[in-house]
Amino acid sequence: MRREQEVMHPTNRSVLEALKLALRTGTNVSTCFRNPTLGREFEADLVKYLVKMEARGFGLTRADIRRLTFQFSERNGIAHTFNKQYGHAGVYWLKGFMKRHPNLSIRKAEGLSRARAMGMNRQQVSSYFDKLEETMTKEGFLDKPTHIYNVDETGLQLVNKASDVVALKGRKSVVSITTAEKGETVTVVGCCSASGLYIPPYVVMKGKRMKDEYSDGLPPGSKLSLSDTGYINSDLFLDWLKHFRSFACPGKVLLLVDGHASHAKSVAVLDYARDKDIIMFCLPPHTTKYLQPLDRSVYKPLKVFYQHATHKFVRSQPGSTISKYRFGSLFSEAWGKTATVANAVNGFKSCGVFPLDPYAIPEDAYQPAETSERPFHPDFAPDQGVPVKAVPVAPEAVPDVPRIMSREVLEAVPGVPGDGPVVPGTVPDVQEPTLDVPKPVVDHFPGPVTDVTGDVIDPNVQGQQSYAQTNQYDPGVPERHLPGTSNGVIRFQDILRMPVISRPVLPRKRKSQQSGELTTETYISGLKDAPKPKKTAPNKTNGSQRDKQKTSKTLAKGKRKSQ
Repeated sequence: MRREQEVMHPTNRSVLEALKLALRTGTNVSTCFRNPTLGREFEADLVKYLVKMEARGFGLTRADIRRLTFQFSERNGIAHTFNKQYGHAGVYWLKGFMKRHPNLSIRKAEGLSRARAMGMNRQQVSSYFDKLEETMTKEGFLDKPTHIYNVDETGLQLVNKASDVVALKGRKSVVSITTAEKGETVTVVGCCSASGLYIPPYVVMKGKRMKDEYSDGLPPGSKLSLSDTGYINSDLFLDWLKHFRSFACPGKVLLLVDGHASHAKSVAVLDYARDKDIIMFCLPPHTTKYLQPLDRSVYKPLKVFYQHATHKFVRSQPGSTISKYRFGSLFSEAWGKTATVANAVNGFKSCGVFPLDPYAIPEDAYQPAETSERPFHPDFAPDQGVPVKAVPVAPEAVPDVPRIMSREVLEAVPGVPGDGPVVPGTVPDVQEPTLDVPKPVVDHFPGPVTDVTGDVIDPNVQGQQSYAQTNQYDPGVPERHLPGTSNGVIRFQDILRMPVISRPVLPRKRKSQQSGELTTETYISGLKDAPKPKKTAPNKTNGSQRDKQKTSKTLAKGKRKSQ
């Protein structure tokens, strides 16, 4: 009993935690007993700050973390041994910090365009699920997975790509043989249902003269077409709709499409779909990464298996090229491994289409949009099909209640019944609590320092701003007091603030396609009455410049031949 009490003592518990950390990370035991330069408490704040910045799409690099730590220590009067000449923490401190927090790792970030980050917001997704639920309820698709389809295009190149290989350590140049520098793109139009039924693929190649050999080896039932660019257009999509109608289940079906012009701007396509009982429903713009079933669970493994097939072909026949004649057999091998019932069913489930579930979208999908989310005007009507516009409303005038909320968050909001229906797109009247927040005033600074971005900042001006004046204030976290300050502490958010786009959304000349049903009489008639774009005359100046360039090149060739 006495031994158990000794183990449970706080001091002994910290020793055991240090020993476990040393065994887990492989570091020296003596270093685990040292207190970090920032202290355990502020290192935990730094971890939360780094995770939040990464979730918003503005993750910090190694150099950013080192500069941020140095500035934090300097401005709060924390004793340290960092390099003051260069103004950043040491490399060994960063290694120790990463070992003390094994939940962090250095990752290669994936590029995300600003349009996709802003498009995946709660307001737009809530409006989409409202319209989808209304259409599925009206047509009776809530319990009919065989009548719900999704169509999308993807591109496959007629070339193998280099991948990771095993090589000698220290070798400077590691190469992988490819059939060409850049291959021609072949468009594959895929379609599947929520029950796991796949429509035979529709392949589009670049060319003008069809050859029967191009379709050799394609999956059974597939159809091949040619276009000038190798991409889909309105005429080819109309041909695909006829191909789809011959294989889809009889009766009325729901077809989820993206906002491409060949899908949503062709009157012939929409008229045919309406006549053949095909209800085309458009996804919101820039949200297909999370809302399109084929993108979620089918096309990524398809490209992986296609890459494996091309690598196998190049190794077995190193002198051959991947041409249109060989594409059918390579694609058929990859399609057979990809087109499984589990992939299709999981794609519709992860997108919240079937079963219909708006909460199937992960929370981290909305975090990059927090940089640009502004309060919306209360008179905004998403059903009118107008572009989403934000108005500069004061943050304190609109309660911070998300449009799509978890049940736990919903029950915690006063005035909202926990077991009642969630109505996306509506914000209940929530009375803002009055907070008596003390304003931290810092009277001791080591002098002007350099910000993470490289700009010189004046701490006497920036340090006196309270967190109530910024978007980063958290009333649930109490203010701390350090030996180097009198009434408060400068946090990481003060040195490198959370990126926030505060300007209003300006109207664009080209309106993005809004989500909703496309085969309605109102939408088709509006599309017919819309003014057609004017054809601009060719630029004569550019043409004359091109003629001059051609003439100069011809003269240069003649001079070289004469020499």
